[in-house]
Amino acid sequence: MSRFDYIKMNEEQLAHVDFFRKSFAKMEQNIEAAVPEASREKSLSITALEEASLWLNKAISRRKVGE
Repeated sequence: MSRFDYIKMNEEQLAHVDFFRKSFAKMEQNIEAAVPEASREKSLSITALEEASLWLNKAISRRKVGE
């Protein structure tokens, strides 16, 4: 399997992705509330959050069913 192959997620995986998407969105809202002004540090923290979300989605999609 190539790391670039499309992997269709099952219902359990989709539920995990949805849960974490909402969690990451809440964290972004908290960052915006704590640091309303634009800054490099704020931008980097949101970028890191986005990157973590992408890697987590990939990890969830590659997880074998039943693990």
